[in-house]
Amino acid sequence: MTQDLKPELIQLFPTPVLLTAYEENFDNELQFIKNIDWGRKNQDMVESYNLQSTDTFLLEQAELSKIRFFIEKCLDIYRREVFCFKNDLVITQSWANKSGRDQKHHAHTHPNSIISGVFYFQADQTLPPIQFRRRTDDNFGLEIQQFNNFNSSTFILPIKSGELIIFPSTLEHSVPKNESDVERISLSFNTFAKNSLGSIESLTYLPLRRCV
Repeated sequence: MTQDLKPELIQLFPTPVLLTAYEENFDNELQFIKNIDWGRKNQDMVESYNLQSTDTFLLEQAELSKIRFFIEKCLDIYRREVFCFKNDLVITQSWANKSGRDQKHHAHTHPNSIISGVFYFQADQTLPPIQFRRRTDDNFGLEIQQFNNFNSSTFILPIKSGELIIFPSTLEHSVPKNESDVERISLSFNTFAKNSLGSIESLTYLPLRRCV
């Protein structure tokens, strides 16, 4: 009887994460990032957390103009072909992260941002991956036989130098402790919509240009 069943599995509300490789050489950009001021300590100066750049608008620097162009191109693909909304996005803030030995990056989301992303200047399989976490209200200790997209609460994504990931800013993520002597270096950014949100007809109109 069960052999005749042909159920259809419907995946509701999947979370899109875009991964793209930067094909050009970025040795000069990496050297620029290594020489910036790392005066900010993440998470209120906790010793085990990673360092952040003092400059939190790094993608406005001329030295990173090629990287910015690449990021904006990928953002436009994500906006048009994945979420299919017509609002243009603008990068609002961008900063570098550096994790040395025994340093990690706490679990967090990106408030006041629509789409966020990370470009990896120095990363490989020996360095800690990024970990995404699904917010769940599961209160049962079920014994999972095989993990998949439906029963997992954590997704580990190994990354390499020159790769860019883009994801919804509400998606929680973290980086485990770096157990290597090689520094893990990345650049994170936030975005927001340009001009306006909502519509006059639906009484949800928010003219962003008037809110300054």
